[in-house]
Amino acid sequence: PTRRSSDLGGQLVGQAAFPSLHAGWAVWVAVMTMRITPSKWWRALAWTYALLMSVDIIGTGNHWVLDCAAGWLITLFALWLIDIWQGERRGFFSLRLQPTEQVARAPS
Repeated sequence: PTRRSSDLGGQLVGQAAFPSLHAGWAVWVAVMTMRITPSKWWRALAWTYALLMSVDIIGTGNHWVLDCAAGWLITLFALWLIDIWQGERRGFFSLRLQPTEQVARAPS
């Protein structure tokens, strides 16, 4: 948001960007955590991180609610497009662990 700062003698301070990529990054972390771990504890922690990141950047005045919502939506939309492009047919938040045969092994 652009706001007047009493610390700067009433000058306008432009400090926000639209959309909030802080919020978008936090959602990306949460979705990737959903995809790579079956642990409910880690999944809950990842979504808590995303929520707290949004609360923090709104609460500190760095972004508006709309900035956060747009960051979340753009990130989720981009991940959905990537899934379509790669031909993924599973659920959006489904576990996507690779079989052990496909894991590259170091030469002995």
